Amino acid sequence: MSELRQWRDHDLEHQGRLTHPLRYDPQSDKYQPCDWAEAFAAIGAELKALPPKATIFYLSGRASLETAYLYALLPGYMGITICPTAPTCAMRPPPSA
Repeated sequence: MSELRQWRDHDLEHQGRLTHPLRYDPQSDKYQPCDWAEAFAAIGAELKALPPKATIFYLSGRASLETAYLYALLPGYMGITICPTAPTCAMRPPPSA
């Protein structure tokens, strides 16, 4: 991270898209590649540890209907019944943890 903080925005942008998940390694102060199963397990563990009212999910209007439907299933599994859209997120205060 300390190396990346010294890069110019322009240089960071020209590195291109990420093609695989990365995890931060504090010992090396770098992001290291990991496999998808490890990434999803780590994300799932973090989400499960949060109380439902401490999370918010956002989806832009550019997603397809199928993508939006599948994405909306995740909050339901976590006990969250509302999946806000951009206007409601912008006008509503953030949830308090």
